[in-house]
Amino acid sequence: MERNKELHQKVNEANRQYDLYLQDPKHLENKNFLSAVDPNFFATSTTKKPQTKQKKAKPIYWIIGIIAFFLLIAIFLIIFL
Repeated sequence: MERNKELHQKVNEANRQYDLYLQDPKHLENKNFLSAVDPNFFATSTTKKPQTKQKKAKPIYWIIGIIAFFLLIAIFLIIFL
């Protein structure tokens, strides 16, 4: 928790410095102020769950689905036409 607060303070300071730099690029003598921020802070996220691969439908289910679709169309045409 303490580490996160320190890193957030560093990031906020870097953002302020960058805003000043965008307004007047000459005000910074050392333009590498972002190097003070720990890159590991941005590398990982503890809230994100790993994604699992979705399984593809088996070909037999595709065939059954297509046949059912055409049967529904045929029934619709027979009833309403």
